[in-house]
Amino acid sequence: MILSDKNLQERLLTDPSTVEDAKKWWENDQWEKIDESLIIEPYQQRNLGVCSYDLCVGGEYISLRNPRSVESLSPRQRLNVAAGETVLVITKEYVCLPKNVMGITVPRARRLFEGTSIAACRIEPTWYGRLIIAFTNLTKSDTWLLEGEPFCTCFFMETNEVSRTLSELGVSNLGKVDLQDLTFEHLLPEEILTADQVTLADLDEVVRKYGKPWDVIRGVFGRTKDEIQHYIVEDTAPNITRQATSNAVRHAFRRLEYQQWALILILGAAILAGVGGFVWNLVR
Repeated sequence: MILSDKNLQERLLTDPSTVEDAKKWWENDQWEKIDESLIIEPYQQRNLGVCSYDLCVGGEYISLRNPRSVESLSPRQRLNVAAGETVLVITKEYVCLPKNVMGITVPRARRLFEGTSIAACRIEPTWYGRLIIAFTNLTKSDTWLLEGEPFCTCFFMETNEVSRTLSELGVSNLGKVDLQDLTFEHLLPEEILTADQVTLADLDEVVRKYGKPWDVIRGVFGRTKDEIQHYIVEDTAPNITRQATSNAVRHAFRRLEYQQWALILILGAAILAGVGGFVWNLVR
């Protein structure tokens, strides 16, 4: 049975003076005190739906494009999510469940209509701590989340009481209030190539893995390369050859002119010297 707003309000511990002490009940397995109580802290009445509760963006996130870096958000700060990017967002709320209630998180309809997705997350009975929600931007444009805004919806369902309780030994994020760097069990992080390392074979591999629109990009790149080659060989190269030939001819003629003028000057000097000698002999 999904708990209604009335059911949730009857079970929720909302008095700030008792909530902090009540959290320790879960840490210390004091189930006789917990009974059927729940905690959503901080609790905001406006986030309570008819049979659900909207969870808000907390103060930390991790982008799967840089999983070894935990990023912080200040109050009301915008978290930009690039096209195709997935971020893990910690909720603002600290949630505690009794032995007979489980939860599941789903996307808000408005976010689905905008082309984003939130991975469904189950919350098992006896859970306590903040939640880590995966938010993916499926569009080809950037989108954003705002710290403190509702971004996913949680349904709480009553179940038969469980015989076992969660423990920090088996559930690594139990009781956590912040994020930690990720280590991957099944995914091998790839080293990013620098611009001078990228080859055509790398582009072919991207097309093989992801298909469209990378095949179009590869085609545009190939056509552009062919057009550049055609321009150089058919248009530019002949002009370069003609220009070089013209320059060489002009340079050769210029050198020949210099040589002709030098010869004229030498001959002129020789003639003047001969005439001068002849005149001198006559006068003497």
